[in-house]
Amino acid sequence: MKKLLALIPAVMLLSACGGVSVGEKTTQVISYEVKVDGKVVEENKEFIYQPAQYPVKGLYDALKGKSAGSTVTVTIPPEKAYGPRKQEMVTYIVPNEPAKNLKPGDKITARAPNKEIMEGMITKVQDYMVEVDFNHPYAGKPLQYTVRVKSVMKAFEPKK
Repeated sequence: MKKLLALIPAVMLLSACGGVSVGEKTTQVISYEVKVDGKVVEENKEFIYQPAQYPVKGLYDALKGKSAGSTVTVTIPPEKAYGPRKQEMVTYIVPNEPAKNLKPGDKITARAPNKEIMEGMITKVQDYMVEVDFNHPYAGKPLQYTVRVKSVMKAFEPKK
């Protein structure tokens, strides 16, 4: 058993350094920083991804073909990130609690104009109604990612 456990890190190291590059049937360990309008809005020291799990499509596209040790800085346009800002996703709602306890910048969960229950940000408060923006906070904005690919491994595929 000890010999088997000792082999696992070696196998992972060989997978990470053995010429495997980011692709459809791989798993990647990456760290990244995201900037919006020049300000760091998110950092992640280490995260494991497979292609379908990337937060924005443009990030996977930028990493395709890269191998362990690569560092990539890429600006992802809104259409490959969180999409354009849509004015129709800003609406007035009547909150369950009195509006006097709410203020612009507060987050609220409610039914969005597309009929889904979503989280939105209050932008205006009136007597009994609040204006809520249900757009993603980064919608309409380019995202600048700096990504370090720590390892790339072939994805586990169960035998059929």
